Amino acid sequence: SQEAADRIQETNVLITQRRQRYEMTVNIIASGERVREEAEKARLENDLGNAIKTYRQAITFFEAVDDEFRELSNNAKERIRQLNGNVREVITAVLDNASDAIDRGERAKEEHRYEEAIASYETIPSIVDVIPEDISEIVTEDKRNMITLSDSKVQEAKVAKLRYEEAQRAQEEAARAGGRGGG
Repeated sequence: SQEAADRIQETNVLITQRRQRYEMTVNIIASGERVREEAEKARLENDLGNAIKTYRQAITFFEAVDDEFRELSNNAKERIRQLNGNVREVITAVLDNASDAIDRGERAKEEHRYEEAIASYETIPSIVDVIPEDISEIVTEDKRNMITLSDSKVQEAKVAKLRYEEAQRAQEEAARAGGRGGG
């Protein structure tokens, strides 16, 4: 009878410990959800760098969920999949913003607004800087390519500005020389 009482006590301890682990897992998931909501807010506010960082923080919470409780584990794995997708979407938005800066620079350069073009190109490194280097090799390569493209576009715009200014001066000199020769 004492043996039965001891087994009941052991079982109750195990049940209590399991319940505590379950509650802890639920709390981890709830913390991950709160961090995910912060990331969503940052994304809506177009704070893309903070959104990436915060999504990744949320992922770490969900990765802390083990397989002991299948439903919670599956929930966490689904959240990780969604959050990784969100990170990819935000990175795409960052790269799109960098492409938009290139497009703005190209339009300005075509309209001989070289300083504006250069300024637009020079924003690209700070735009893509929010992309972490450890996301993936492909994304890191895309980030570096944007920075390299930015540098070459700045140089192109500077050369185009010099050529345009030289052509303007030559035209002005030709007009002055033509004005003197005709009189």
